[in-house]
Amino acid sequence: MKRLLVVAVFAFSCSAEAKSQAWWKRTQTAVARTRTAAALTRTPTLTATSGPSMTPTRTPSATPTRTATLRPTSTPTPVPSATIAPPTATRTSTLPPTATATRTTTPVPPSPTLTPVPVSPTPLPATPTPSPTRSATATPALTSTPTVTATIPATETPVPPTATPTRTPTPSGGGASWAKWYQGGGSFGDGGKSVAVDSTGNVAVGGKFIGTINFGGGSVTSAALDGFLASYSSAGTFRWARGVSSTGSDFVNGVAVDGAGGVAATGVFSGPSIDLGGGAQPNRGGNDILLAKYSSAGVWSWSKTLGGPGAEAGNAIASTATGDTIAGGYYSSGADMGGGVLPFAGSVDAFVTRYSPTGAHVWTRTLNGTSEEQVTAVGVDTGGNVYAAGVFAGSVDLGFGNVTSAGAHDSFLIKYAAASGVPIWAYRFGSTGDDWVRAIAIDTRTGDVLLTGQFTGTIDFGGPPLTSAGYEDIFLAKLNGMDGSHLWSKRFGSSSAPDYGYGVAVDGSGNVAITGFFAGQADFGGGAILAQVYDIFVAKYDSAGGYLWFKRYGDPPGLFDSQYGDAIAMGSSGTIFLTGHFVGTLDFGSAGRATSIFAGGSDGYLYSEEIPAPAGASTTTILLAGVVALGLAGAGYVVYRNSVGSA
Repeated sequence: MKRLLVVAVFAFSCSAEAKSQAWWKRTQTAVARTRTAAALTRTPTLTATSGPSMTPTRTPSATPTRTATLRPTSTPTPVPSATIAPPTATRTSTLPPTATATRTTTPVPPSPTLTPVPVSPTPLPATPTPSPTRSATATPALTSTPTVTATIPATETPVPPTATPTRTPTPSGGGASWAKWYQGGGSFGDGGKSVAVDSTGNVAVGGKFIGTINFGGGSVTSAALDGFLASYSSAGTFRWARGVSSTGSDFVNGVAVDGAGGVAATGVFSGPSIDLGGGAQPNRGGNDILLAKYSSAGVWSWSKTLGGPGAEAGNAIASTATGDTIAGGYYSSGADMGGGVLPFAGSVDAFVTRYSPTGAHVWTRTLNGTSEEQVTAVGVDTGGNVYAAGVFAGSVDLGFGNVTSAGAHDSFLIKYAAASGVPIWAYRFGSTGDDWVRAIAIDTRTGDVLLTGQFTGTIDFGGPPLTSAGYEDIFLAKLNGMDGSHLWSKRFGSSSAPDYGYGVAVDGSGNVAITGFFAGQADFGGGAILAQVYDIFVAKYDSAGGYLWFKRYGDPPGLFDSQYGDAIAMGSSGTIFLTGHFVGTLDFGSAGRATSIFAGGSDGYLYSEEIPAPAGASTTTILLAGVVALGLAGAGYVVYRNSVGSA
């Protein structure tokens, strides 16, 4: 049964890339035919000159819609004690099962007095403030009204580019840039999965690799498919790195930094034990969660391996300024996050857990529904309140009574009180389609929540509904952190191929940056841009959702492979930090280019570029980026609240 769960979860986590690869194969065939036709029609007197692809100037209208999604935190496993001279390459390989679970929430902390209130564009009046000692009077009138008009074409007819696509002009004032390449040469691929930057500009990146890579301090060779954690200065100077290795498959899915620059990491491992820096720690069966904390200099502080006899994974992680660690993901029967064995409803259930600066268990909340649930993203505000976002199927209790998914998977966003873990409010978003929320970021000035991911059909965040142009489209939504109400929302995508949002970050002025990958022709606010198969994008908006700039990274002109943006962070001077994986050649301009080792599948990268903020802006912090997530679905959403504020 456990092996079946692992296979099912893995298949689920790889579904997005599988779709993109299928589309890519069809596109490659079409491109080959086009090239052949062009060759046959050439004559000695003619010189074919491909003109620039269209660059329509279209200004996307922001469709206000709200959806908060928290980044998954995971229960980390100890990282090898040695501070490894990091290899320069990391590979994105088969990710450990990112289980999709659906379960009825069985909060560990005492349940508060909850009174569900249907959400409306106008902020809802708060119901009595719950306290852990009061009896809960939850009246879950969870009646979602999914008026979804999700229509996914049964047959895809992508239009492969036959001419050199027009690239988006580089924003004026672009500054210094640098890139790190992770190319292990193994058969599964290398890649970065998460990135975070501290207040001094030091950047931490986590991911996976197979083979031998030099992260900057010497070569490191994996035992099998291994995870990695590496740190660089804002200028790209190597600081430290370490492998995350057991005799099985291991992955770092999430990294976060605290106020002192300490680095926390979570993920999954499958070997009988793993050393995260403080000695070997056991696996309790199947895939277990790894959770570890290191100082700014990479010195081991504490680590844990979490789980039970079944399949578990840490999907996401966040840190408070004072050093608390929040992790989220999924688990199966018999799992213990430090506070006792967790309730389990079957398939896989979702969890979010908080630990003190020394690694002591504070509280755990779970979702235990009729099918599958998992937390895919987590975040924390300056008051220490925790936001968890994820996906579920079937029926589940989000803390205020049962809700039922309208489609294959619906998404949720829950705000938990800092000290007690009591749910403050919860949102459910759903359509008749399958929608994913992949990343969350918190605006530290206001506590507002930013979400990104992809959706099909029509999605409603509380404002005007957003409808996809075809296939999966990208969404970006901003919600009020106090009550979850909609502030603004947008959609981006082409009508010819799936598009994905994987990472989101917020700077000190409230400006928002997102990354992911797109195909075909899409408009992110500055006019239509044509991708060469799948390309990485970065788009930035001001705090009100106004378009600032857009950048595309991919193959040099005339080449047609795929590149992916998996996570993004922003630094104090407006610098962006990107990580992900690529196939073919990835061109970062003055920072250089690299071509993947074909036999090894995809290769990884970490890229930094200084892009000054608008006049008067002073950027500082970022947070949290992609990791497998499911989420937000079409029209129809409901919010349930306990109270406004924290308990």
